[in-house]
Amino acid sequence: MIRACPLPPTLIVWTGGGFHLWWGLLPGNLLDKGFAVSRAERQAGVSTLLTEAQEADSDLIERHKAWWVGEGYRRGVRVDGMVIGDATRVLRMAGAVNGKYGSTCRIVRLRPDTRWSRADLDALLPPLPDKIVVARHARENRVAKIRVALTSDGARPGDRLAAQVATGDLLEALGMDEGSANAWWSPDGGTHHDVHARLYADDGGETVTVFDRTLQGAWGLEDCAHALDAWGVLGQAVCGGDWALAGRMAHKHVRKWATLIKVVAERPEVGELRERYPQTRSRATRATRTTVSRERLVEIMAARQGGVA
Repeated sequence: MIRACPLPPTLIVWTGGGFHLWWGLLPGNLLDKGFAVSRAERQAGVSTLLTEAQEADSDLIERHKAWWVGEGYRRGVRVDGMVIGDATRVLRMAGAVNGKYGSTCRIVRLRPDTRWSRADLDALLPPLPDKIVVARHARENRVAKIRVALTSDGARPGDRLAAQVATGDLLEALGMDEGSANAWWSPDGGTHHDVHARLYADDGGETVTVFDRTLQGAWGLEDCAHALDAWGVLGQAVCGGDWALAGRMAHKHVRKWATLIKVVAERPEVGELRERYPQTRSRATRATRTTVSRERLVEIMAARQGGVA
């Protein structure tokens, strides 16, 4: 995979748990992608505009990231897309001890003369795929994979929802704002995070990973950055973890998902949704009927054993 990279790295370091790759840049070619601005800061009037140079540099970094994540997916190799191109991450230096694995980081390859310019990056890195096309392609692939379930009378509405509804559409209905590089901000999130959540698209469909702790709490994710598809967003963010309620909503709107999205956009409380989508027959009712039926069966069997006609 490293050999296939259109930009050979200047330095490769083995960290004990994986590889860290370094790319040396020629003087005057330091990349500056600017700083992400949170939704709260934008509301306070902080400018979100980047210079043309920052826009171009940000595009180069995203193209670099997209190549590695895409190539890793095709080869079945895990590539951490959140780390690539993130200057705030601390890389393990050669000679340092990795406390997690107890191993010493070492240089695998060093090419001091391999340096790159912006023009090199722009010429060698593939262009970014259009995210709308990628998302549509992912949804089409997922639909094709479960087409048997979708045409079955016993298909679960949640499977249909996850296959046919873009997760991003539900995020917009929840009032979230989309930024660059599939970053999303929520009015329910905290004020000290650059990115509240990030949307990913692949052959399995669209999923969102929530990073903001405040938003995790609001969605009932227990401080864990879960990856949620459209069904997961409906169950956690909309229905407050009431999956039976989410199932009733999906079943109600399985023929017209646009209506479901409109309901989500109203931001109703869970109690209101339970009134809108009541259970057709409560478990208590079913249990009572079952109990009565069994008691009657016991009476009949006792009567027959006693010779009563």
